[in-house]
Amino acid sequence: MLIRGILALLLCLAAGPVAGAPGVEPLRPGATLERRLSGGEAHRYSIPLQHGDLLRAAISQDEVDVVATLRDPEGREVLRADAMTGLASPETVSFVAEG
Repeated sequence: MLIRGILALLLCLAAGPVAGAPGVEPLRPGATLERRLSGGEAHRYSIPLQHGDLLRAAISQDEVDVVATLRDPEGREVLRADAMTGLASPETVSFVAEG
């Protein structure tokens, strides 16, 4: 049985309100981040994007099956990635910012 983990990537288009929210860690373009994730746990990150920016992320699934969720600054879900590969390959996310 696979343990499910949730990774929420919160998108901050320009300087949205999510960027400084408690429990949300900012990410820099090109940065590599390594964190442990337990089943049922969520990690939240903000990524500042401008209109037309491409976000591409790969999340390793070493011990948990990851679900990646992208949200806009108002908290609305704009994309959910949950490939049916289980732990066999990274969870990948590609998104072009609009508006």
